[in-house]
Amino acid sequence: MSLGRAYEIGFLLATTMGLLAVLLGGELPAYAWLSLLAGPASTFLRAKNITIPGAIGTFIGGMGLLGGAWAIVELGIEALVLAGTMLLLTLLCGRLLTRVSLRHDLQALLLSLLLVFAGSVLHTQMTYAAVLIGFAITGVWALVSRQLVAGASQEAQRAGGAPLHHTLARRDIITPAFLGVTAGLVVSLLLATLAVFVAFPRIGMGQFGFALGNRLHLAGDVSLVGRSRGNFGGGTVVARVTGLDIGQFVRGLYLRGPVFDEVRSDGFGRSAPQTHWRPVETQLAGGSRQQNYQVYMQPLGGQTLLALGPVDHARIIAGGNSNPSIPNRIETLRFHPELRASQTLAGPVRFEVTGNLSFADKGWLAQPTQKVPDTDDALRRLDEKALRRYLVLPEQLDPRVRSLARELTVGKEFSSEKADILREFLMRDFTYTLEQLNKDKPDPLAGFLFEDRRGHCEYFATAFAVLLRSSGVPARVVGGLQGGYWDDATDTAIFTTSHAHAWVEWYARDHGWVLDDATPAVGGQELGSLAKLLERLERSWDDYVIDFGFATQLDLARRAASAMTGSRSFNIRRIGWGELLGSVGVGVALLGLMWILRRVVRRHTKGDPLAMALQAAIERIRGEALPTSWTLREGVESLPTANPALHVGLGLYEQHCFGNRPLPRHRLEVAIRELRRAGNGHS
Repeated sequence: MSLGRAYEIGFLLATTMGLLAVLLGGELPAYAWLSLLAGPASTFLRAKNITIPGAIGTFIGGMGLLGGAWAIVELGIEALVLAGTMLLLTLLCGRLLTRVSLRHDLQALLLSLLLVFAGSVLHTQMTYAAVLIGFAITGVWALVSRQLVAGASQEAQRAGGAPLHHTLARRDIITPAFLGVTAGLVVSLLLATLAVFVAFPRIGMGQFGFALGNRLHLAGDVSLVGRSRGNFGGGTVVARVTGLDIGQFVRGLYLRGPVFDEVRSDGFGRSAPQTHWRPVETQLAGGSRQQNYQVYMQPLGGQTLLALGPVDHARIIAGGNSNPSIPNRIETLRFHPELRASQTLAGPVRFEVTGNLSFADKGWLAQPTQKVPDTDDALRRLDEKALRRYLVLPEQLDPRVRSLARELTVGKEFSSEKADILREFLMRDFTYTLEQLNKDKPDPLAGFLFEDRRGHCEYFATAFAVLLRSSGVPARVVGGLQGGYWDDATDTAIFTTSHAHAWVEWYARDHGWVLDDATPAVGGQELGSLAKLLERLERSWDDYVIDFGFATQLDLARRAASAMTGSRSFNIRRIGWGELLGSVGVGVALLGLMWILRRVVRRHTKGDPLAMALQAAIERIRGEALPTSWTLREGVESLPTANPALHVGLGLYEQHCFGNRPLPRHRLEVAIRELRRAGNGHS
């Protein structure tokens, strides 16, 4: 590979890795992926000697500045890193399209490095590790080859120096050995960095709340005109739950999030809280059987936390803090029960919950044993004012909705009977679809109930809640995740963005809030073999990189100390022969790699024997060392008398280096022998 081509490829790969470091995070808008075209376009323009005016790059950077400012105005100070990333990305694109010198290339590489830093905040998936390693290797490749190109440019400007195009065409500089040594050194540096990461306490960039760009968000309302929750995302993991069994999973789990209590013309929204937030210490509502489980959750924007049902007690184990020195606690609202952290979540959080589970088959939601009419006295047992807000209906509600609710529930006295009738009506006569058939109608709810009878989960949940309220049953809509995947090897329930869902809770006397779902239930699924492997890799990344902290370091230190000081903790039986042989194999492989790298480095840096013989002959005749800034031609021409052997040797050397024509071995040996004789005073 020629020097010029090797440099261009390394430069293109390094800048592309910088772009991927932020694009793969999923935080930037979809059109940002067009920035990947800037690198190939730059290479094409360079090959065709086409120059783009610098004003174009300035304009592109200015658009990025405006886009970043708009992001801060719309999303607040939390979008600071997102705005800065948009600016860096557009500046890099502008620099790539307008680069004309090596100085411009260095600026582009610096911008790529800054994008990699930004990716450590916006890109928390396992793919960031691959991008980081790729950028480290290609970045060093680009920088080293750039210095060689810069040296060739200086050589070409010096009198008697080799022409630049000859040097850039040389194929003996960037060799497989060169690339192997470069990659080996970079990997060694990354391993050393990893050792520092494990050994020394750290606070990742994602720990700073002001610098966090939340990649995942639960919808802030239940909308009949917006994008369906079924199209919420591409399968990014939102939460993992441990402490369950397969029997509980197959019943259909509901991971409960925000509560929506206010009916609007286009769905459900959230009214202002009526009572204060308080720590979770008392049971909200639910059955008698308690379940302990742990949730590892990505931040969803704000302080929202997810749980599998009514919560009796919850505490944060690790993560989520904007300042690790200030403890984060879990709170809830008395009559608007949803979990939240006391501080805005600044990263993944792990918390422990004790409470009841919500199942698709009703589970703990068995109907009340005594059917008691929903009188005003029953409402007062909770809080009449707080509960009646779940009966409010909008004035502009289509009168046919109330009439339909009365017709369906006529003669039914109890909340459970009304809910059964309304649920059966929706599940029997309506069809689930992700198509937005009614979103452009003046009244999308009426269109769903009386015209198309097709819609997604938000339509079913909104219609169910409104019909319940119209029949006198307090009801609200809840957003969260439903179903999930099951990893049987680790007994872990995994919820992704594709499991986003909305359902209903209605109030029953002597029982509390009852989970109910009129949408055709979607049960959980087991992970396939490939998906299971990818999930475990991603979980390892989350557990040992993203969630790595001082507590983990202490645990590693204790284990290491125990292994070195106590025979009870460290012996061949306990470790196992397989693990012992594996460790020995890894050590032998590392030693072999070091030996190979040493041989390659020595062979690569040994030097050209003809050039060394020519330089030695010149210095013996001159009686002094050749200045380091001189070329061999300058050295030969500086001699007081012409020496035929030196001129022949110089010609052969330049033919070999710049003419890309290898010398026969016997001719090379004759030339070196003549140069040694010339250097010893023989002509």
